Amino acid sequence: METTNEVHLFPYGYFQHAKFIRQNGKDVVQIQFQDRIVMVKGKSLEPLCDALERLAVERIRVRPEKYGAIGKSEGIIEGIEIIETGEKAES
Repeated sequence: METTNEVHLFPYGYFQHAKFIRQNGKDVVQIQFQDRIVMVKGKSLEPLCDALERLAVERIRVRPEKYGAIGKSEGIIEGIEIIETGEKAES
């Protein structure tokens, strides 16, 4: 996942499930990993869900709407938020 100034790598072994939500013309894909939820927000994100189902996502990065989608299989990702859900282990 690439946010504005960061790159996060998540192994598929920690992928648990994904949820697609469409509200008011905007799409949200919630991707649950072991101790994090990745919230991907944008438009036309059904292909992202399809790729997650096949474990075929190589990269998710922000692409503002003004740049448009490159191909039919790509949506427009306007924002990515990473939420930590688990407690960090103490050293």
